[in-house]
Amino acid sequence: MMPIEYALRFPAAKRLLASMLFMALAVAGSALAVPPTGDEPVKYRLDMVHHIPGAARYETKYEDPAVMAEMGYDGKVYFLFDSPLLAVNWDTVDQQIFLQGSAGRAWVDAKAAAIDQNLRKCKVAGLKVYAMSDLILFPSTLIQRQGMRKTISDLNDAQTQTYLRLLLQQTFQRFPDLDGLVFRIGETYMHDAPFHKGRIDNRTNAQTTIIPLVKLLREQMCVKLYKGNCLPLFWLWGPVLVLGV
Repeated sequence: MMPIEYALRFPAAKRLLASMLFMALAVAGSALAVPPTGDEPVKYRLDMVHHIPGAARYETKYEDPAVMAEMGYDGKVYFLFDSPLLAVNWDTVDQQIFLQGSAGRAWVDAKAAAIDQNLRKCKVAGLKVYAMSDLILFPSTLIQRQGMRKTISDLNDAQTQTYLRLLLQQTFQRFPDLDGLVFRIGETYMHDAPFHKGRIDNRTNAQTTIIPLVKLLREQMCVKLYKGNCLPLFWLWGPVLVLGV
């Protein structure tokens, strides 16, 4: 079991703090472990400011890694649209996806430069760096070029699995200082990602979607890429369950 304290901040709501316990997922057995009792030491203490998709961002001191380190947090989770999954240029797969000189390429390069700056600030402050991302999402041009319009949201599709693995590989090659990712399964917001599209089918089905997805993430990140921190997150009203791999 892996207890984690996670502060999710909505500044407009005057610092709403949500302390959540993470439940471990026994991937091999596809079963949930018993919830932590509260006696275990906290393994991760993470903070994230949740901006409103499509709206102006909040101005808050809680975006400052130095402030979070002083408050006792050991990790910073960056918001959906600061996700490195959006900042991969895909050159090693197909240089036509984000063609040099295109508006899409300029957007991706600017996003990558901003993420590099965030990573440096966190490392200086002594924080581990995570980023949140919706799943599944790919560049619009990739979807068009590979004829994936109908299959992008199907996790059981072999082509979708292939490109999701390639996306994870490229992410950690481009951002080697990234310590892990927090994946949100349920809603897929694309408001501030004009050159990507995303959605997921059967998002509440454990057998056809959730368990296969968590297994793929574990295999690709924790085993092959040796990035042991892969945190799939599920929004629920009431008790909040976050599955840590």
